[in-house]
Amino acid sequence: MASSDRRITAIDGYRAVAILIIMLHHVPFAPGCPDWLKSVMNLVPRAVVAFWVLSGFLITRSILSEEKRDGAIQFGHFYSRQAIRFFVPLIGYLLLIGAFIGVRYGQLDWWSLLRPALLDPNTYCIAPGVMHLYSMVLQIYFWLAWPVILKMSPPVFRLPVTSLLVLATLVWKVYGQKLAAQSGSCLGRVDFYFTPLLVGSWLALTEPHLLRLKTWPFGRSTFIVIGIIAGAVLVFTRTPLSILSSISSALAAAATSLRGNPFVATAYALLQPLAISVAWASLVFSLVHNIVPFATRVLSFPGLTWLGRISFSVYLWQNLFCFGVSETRFDTFPLNLLASIVCGYIAYRLIELPSLRWRSKVKKRSAISPAAVPTLRET
Repeated sequence: MASSDRRITAIDGYRAVAILIIMLHHVPFAPGCPDWLKSVMNLVPRAVVAFWVLSGFLITRSILSEEKRDGAIQFGHFYSRQAIRFFVPLIGYLLLIGAFIGVRYGQLDWWSLLRPALLDPNTYCIAPGVMHLYSMVLQIYFWLAWPVILKMSPPVFRLPVTSLLVLATLVWKVYGQKLAAQSGSCLGRVDFYFTPLLVGSWLALTEPHLLRLKTWPFGRSTFIVIGIIAGAVLVFTRTPLSILSSISSALAAAATSLRGNPFVATAYALLQPLAISVAWASLVFSLVHNIVPFATRVLSFPGLTWLGRISFSVYLWQNLFCFGVSETRFDTFPLNLLASIVCGYIAYRLIELPSLRWRSKVKKRSAISPAAVPTLRET
């Protein structure tokens, strides 16, 4: 198998693991979930961040690749492809979920369904059937703004600009949410969650430099150590007090005392989302460049790669069953997991896959850009 094929399948496996973690975080809200699973999931990091980091990485990588090919960032080509990728599955879901709610309950609040499609930043606080769409709205805002920011930034300044934006988003999340809590506004507004997308973008911008490190005598060993640290960060920064309590009550008491210190609490609030985002980013880089072949092989398992390919549609539909929105027997664990995957697969075949084919055609047309035509003619 070619290296590029391994990278693609491993990233699909990464998506599969992320969507499984997301669903397992949601099933405690539904009946039939065993207590042991609830306890385990309290220690597992929330994986929506994994999708955001990957999205930022792939979007930025695509922009940089096309800029290198065409000599400039082509807004029209980029926006048309991204609109197809995000809006077609989103609108398809909203129409179908609207039809289901209308038939199931005999009434429908169309305005609540329209708000995510209109990019309402308060999507998380609207209604159970659409609250998870804040993740998509966040990514849409990102790809609307990010090419413009890259276009305005000379290449030498892009990395510093991205680093400053990462810092700014961390500070805004901490203090913005405090202001929101005081005013009674939505704490799940999309403007609080740009850090993972920017960390993924930062990874794409630093990728050439990191690849040089891979060629050093101890480069691969360094990346393996970073991967181990990343795994530890994902576990221990999620709920450190719970983990310390399971080890020693003395450690838990000391940690609780530290967290009570305003300075420590603020530092933790700033560093935790950054550490988690960087940890996911290190895993993405490891898989893309096959740093740990064993992990690449495991995540390239056909069952995982299949689930990874349909993970976008599964994410849309899992909310209906894993949160008990449908109020049917399919809300019961583990049927809710199976129903989410089945509905996601159907939506993938009927909505997402046709949109991907459409997007692929647009991408092929954009590849034959005015900048590329002379080269093609020469050959």
